[in-house]
Amino acid sequence: MSRNILFLVTGMTPQIVTETIWALACDDNADTQWVPDEVHVLSTQDGLNQIRKRLFEQKVFEQFKHHYPIIKDVQFNPIDSLHVITDADGKALNDLKTPEDNERSADIICETIKAFTSMPDTSVHVSIAGGRKTMGFYAGYALSLYGRAQDAMSHVLVEEKSEKAVNFFYPTPTEHFVSDRDEKDVDNAQEAQVWLANIPFVRLRSLLGKEIIAQTYNFSQVVQLINDSLNPVQVTANKDTKTITANSQSCKLSSKEFSFYLWFLQRRCHTKLGISYPSKDIKNDRLSPLETEEFKQIYIDYAARNINIDEIVIDHDYFSQVLSNIDKKLSIAFLPKVYEQVKIQPDDSRLYQVTLDPRQINIIDY
Repeated sequence: MSRNILFLVTGMTPQIVTETIWALACDDNADTQWVPDEVHVLSTQDGLNQIRKRLFEQKVFEQFKHHYPIIKDVQFNPIDSLHVITDADGKALNDLKTPEDNERSADIICETIKAFTSMPDTSVHVSIAGGRKTMGFYAGYALSLYGRAQDAMSHVLVEEKSEKAVNFFYPTPTEHFVSDRDEKDVDNAQEAQVWLANIPFVRLRSLLGKEIIAQTYNFSQVVQLINDSLNPVQVTANKDTKTITANSQSCKLSSKEFSFYLWFLQRRCHTKLGISYPSKDIKNDRLSPLETEEFKQIYIDYAARNINIDEIVIDHDYFSQVLSNIDKKLSIAFLPKVYEQVKIQPDDSRLYQVTLDPRQINIIDY
């Protein structure tokens, strides 16, 4: 069964939490109702202190659940549901005052949304209504990076007179009068207008791929990876390090794998035809002596001493194993858009080769 997770970034306005839950789950006029199973809030220490005081110590959330039984089972408590933004040393931040603080908030927001959306049994709703504008932007961008078809984003809107009322947290089912800080304007919370603005967003998750998502990258690194993947691919093969680099990403290969891939790059640079995949159904099917010799001349510089170069036969099993190992490493190291361009693959003639333009290939000698 899918779990509905509501994630909010807030500042000093605890009302955002209850207003958003009300608009999602309790508004009878809404087209659809979405009841969160659990609610998580990320904020600074000062922001979380406000939530603890207003929503829990003053029992606003408890009263909210009493007013609207549909949310009685929502998991939201001051221990498990409140998450603080910390500095690089793990110290809770009271406020976001420096560029470094904002960068930390971006990374933590990104990590949190990535974690929630990595769970296959979840539907995540992200609210960007509270907190600093940068926090809302980071939350929206992070959901754009990692969001799936079932995930959503919104901003809650409240009419001005209710927004100014210090004790307004949600439209009440019965009469409940609230006032502003000067207690001059009194308003009936039962008649308050609260709207949920659903925000469409571009889903970029497919540009990352599950292998890259599983790795540890901070917010700026993920953005850089996607930006680089949209640029024309430039592949560099470093003979010294046995590394293949495509734009800003690199892939370390074994001696055999690097020799094999370098062979295909060199063939492409010399505009040679692709290689016919040896068949497993044809007895003794293997690459031609000329093709095998080309590979040996590269591999001889990297092969371990216990490898007898002269005995190498590139049949189906040899070709398949090396190609599979290379393909797996490239798919892990590079974003899907880059991987699809740099992998060894069949061309229109069903011959295997690197399909890059020779001008996209750079080979660095020792």
